[in-house]
Amino acid sequence: MEIVRRILDLPRAEVFINFMYEEINRFISVNRQSANFDALFGCHDWVHMIDEPDRRERNEKLWSLYDRQLRSFGGAKYVRSFEMRNDSNVVDYYLFYGTGHLLGLAKMKEAMWKVDPSGRFRFSDATNPAQMTLFGGEPDFPALKRLLLDRYRGTRPKYSEVSEFVVAETPFTYSHCKGVLRDMELAQYPSLRIPESRLGRRRGGFADPDLVMEFIDAPSQSSMTL
Repeated sequence: MEIVRRILDLPRAEVFINFMYEEINRFISVNRQSANFDALFGCHDWVHMIDEPDRRERNEKLWSLYDRQLRSFGGAKYVRSFEMRNDSNVVDYYLFYGTGHLLGLAKMKEAMWKVDPSGRFRFSDATNPAQMTLFGGEPDFPALKRLLLDRYRGTRPKYSEVSEFVVAETPFTYSHCKGVLRDMELAQYPSLRIPESRLGRRRGGFADPDLVMEFIDAPSQSSMTL
């Protein structure tokens, strides 16, 4: 982790790390590997996972610890990960991406979405050992809409704030953000409105980072007919 921190101290640096979960899980209780795991995680907290009997819980805790350390110790402001599964549909390793620049994160997420359109960022060759198969599906746009309403309902953020939240804190991309905002504004019963008119702006357009938006609960059809 010290090497990761030194790399990320450099201007415009980014890291793409193969976190070999299966091997880590297999050898985590071997005493002579203690120093190596301290160096890997940049702390000794991994030792608390040794006695975790639940396989999924240990997976989650080790993944979470490395994600946290990339941010706090490694200095990565933005982190995303991509789960890789083997031919038994068991987690083999994770690909971690870390950077201090939002644009770098956005570009990496766009690449991830091309690999897995579901946005769950998982990959598996369990279906056919001879041909790796994605966990496919469509992006969950209703989920993004709920996230935006839960966070911004009753407020008036700028588009730049909303789009940064989407890219930095959710699985979605800039294009997903614009698409959902457009649908929210143009819906028959809108849940987004623009409180101030902007010269030359077309409804459903979000090119201006300073555009102020207001998130509201869309009225129901029954209430509209009263």
